[in-house]
Amino acid sequence: EIKQAYRRKALDTHPDKNKGREEEASKDFQKVVHAFEILSDQTSRQRYDRTGSTSQQQQFNNNGNSGNYGGFSWSFTWSSG
Repeated sequence: EIKQAYRRKALDTHPDKNKGREEEASKDFQKVVHAFEILSDQTSRQRYDRTGSTSQQQQFNNNGNSGNYGGFSWSFTWSSG
């Protein structure tokens, strides 16, 4: 069921299928791929169901950043080296 929904949505949002709005479609497609990765991995899905977050790291320091798109969270930390 998840795989079928993913395939339908991936086709709808794929940049090659959305001429003239490739940049927006690319962002939408990346969100769909990320959602599928979370939902298809049992551990990640359980963490999301429990916490509402897809990140193992819940705390951010001054070098961290975070965002939330349609219920799916992301985070990154800048590092030099």
